[in-house]
Amino acid sequence: MCNDDLKQLAQHAKLENYGVQEFVLTENITSTQFFIVTDGIAEQRHEITVKKNQQTVTYRLTAGEFFGFSGMVSNENRGENVRAITDLTVIAITIEAIRKMLQKNPQLADCLESVVHARSASS
Repeated sequence: MCNDDLKQLAQHAKLENYGVQEFVLTENITSTQFFIVTDGIAEQRHEITVKKNQQTVTYRLTAGEFFGFSGMVSNENRGENVRAITDLTVIAITIEAIRKMLQKNPQLADCLESVVHARSASS
């Protein structure tokens, strides 16, 4: 990613703050943003089906980790809840800006997908 790409992303990004137990994403609302944690801890929960049984998968997100990728790919929220465990600061980037960047750099999409799969496997 070059400096021009970073500058363009920065134009579509903003810092958001959340208090303890406040939801950033809920399963009922489709997000229009991709989030990167800059400070604090968040908890990501989503439902998966394993052998016809619903299970809740929980993952802790800390500085440098991201969420909101599944909604970006599918244009829908897949039952993902993310809430602040501590005071939380995130960078929120519009999904459209991220999509444009991924079109220029498909390897980045592969990288993001591999992180999402690794989280699912470790839960």
